[in-house]
Amino acid sequence: MKKRAVALTFASLLGAAPGDELMVRADDWVPATIEGQPVRLRVDSAGLSRLVLSLAAVERLDIKPAPLFGKASLQLAGRKASAGFNRPLDFAIDGRATKGRGFWLKAADLGDAEARIGPWGVPQARVVFALPGPSDGAQSYRFPLGGALNSVAVALVSFNGQPVPLSFEAGGDRALPLVSAALGAMLAQAYDGHVSGASWDEPILVGITRPVRLLTLAKPLEFGPFRFTRLAVRVPDRVDAAGRGPAIREAGEDDPEEVTVSAKTKGKPIFTMLVPGRALRGCARLGFDKVTKMIELNCRPQGN
Repeated sequence: MKKRAVALTFASLLGAAPGDELMVRADDWVPATIEGQPVRLRVDSAGLSRLVLSLAAVERLDIKPAPLFGKASLQLAGRKASAGFNRPLDFAIDGRATKGRGFWLKAADLGDAEARIGPWGVPQARVVFALPGPSDGAQSYRFPLGGALNSVAVALVSFNGQPVPLSFEAGGDRALPLVSAALGAMLAQAYDGHVSGASWDEPILVGITRPVRLLTLAKPLEFGPFRFTRLAVRVPDRVDAAGRGPAIREAGEDDPEEVTVSAKTKGKPIFTMLVPGRALRGCARLGFDKVTKMIELNCRPQGN
């Protein structure tokens, strides 16, 4: 029989009853077991929804690939970014038992965690992240919830008529919003932006990095409680679809209305954005409701 690989893609799960809620404090461990053994698990608001294990945890728990469909791959923005394995596992999160496939990937870096999982993958119907911001004076901002078990949980928003899957990174120390090359070019044109400085590598997902540059907007991008003038934009390349997009004006070049920029991009570009942990520090709560399919963010209006 020909073996097949199970693919995780950046592209509903309603297995729990309404009102069943998992409370998570950003960057804290969540009580969890895999195959009856305790593990150090984190729930990632912007991470893969599937249960992802570290290679060390796989070895400690003596987990073997499934005899059928045991191979796996991570597709990042339409391109294979890492290969690995998977198998069905019994696991429990905060006392709630469930079954699902666990994945381990050769290129994945989970930091000090033995396992990570995203909102769509937990058995509870609602996942709420307690954030460090004050609740007094906070306003509620609601977004339609998108994504799926094989991808990530995203808010479905639109910038200048362009649909954009938007992820929220509760916790961590990332300072700048991260945008794909195509979205960065669109924002640069709409908000009089330019890129400057050398590129650097920015974590994208489970330790996989991609090169980015600083994008500065003369007019702020404002939505929900946020106000951004500085973003990290993917360097245009052919590594994956998130790197496809036209060139952005360099700092010191003429006004874009006075020059013609021509860029050939092979394949369809994608428009994505990640709101970083530092931008959420002024927020009190971030909730993912898989029953109503809504994301609710409680924040004071802020800027950068």
